[in-house]
Amino acid sequence: MFISHFPNSIDAKGRVSIPASFRAKLEGESVFIRRCQDGAWLEGGAQSYVDDYMDIIDQLNPYDPLRQAIEVSVLGELREFAIDANGRIVLPEDMRAHAGLTDTAVFVGRGQRFQVFNPTDWEAERAAQAEALRAAAATMPRTTRSQQAGGRP
Repeated sequence: MFISHFPNSIDAKGRVSIPASFRAKLEGESVFIRRCQDGAWLEGGAQSYVDDYMDIIDQLNPYDPLRQAIEVSVLGELREFAIDANGRIVLPEDMRAHAGLTDTAVFVGRGQRFQVFNPTDWEAERAAQAEALRAAAATMPRTTRSQQAGGRP
């Protein structure tokens, strides 16, 4: 899983280091990254990230509008990056522009995927999600996974 968040510098050539803990999860594989249509950030992951979308696509009729949307908006936007010996990739200008990335990229773990924000947008997203969690807390179940499995509270 990709967890935590890490700000990393972007150099003048657009090179940025993938966080070491994220590289460990990639196990020497390429990293796949795309521009998100949901907002001004990037999203990516390992081959399993792509495989999850392929599993969804394979279950849909070839003419299903959802299938076509995923094929265009996800697969059509994905780019594969090889990680250099120093743990870096080069983010193309169009991706940096989409996410407003200039000198720093914040990598944010989201389990099987990660997102890349500029620092200002990350702080806004972080605050918005914290507020959403507080608002939803009253309706969240109060049992944990261990309790559901018969463990102690």
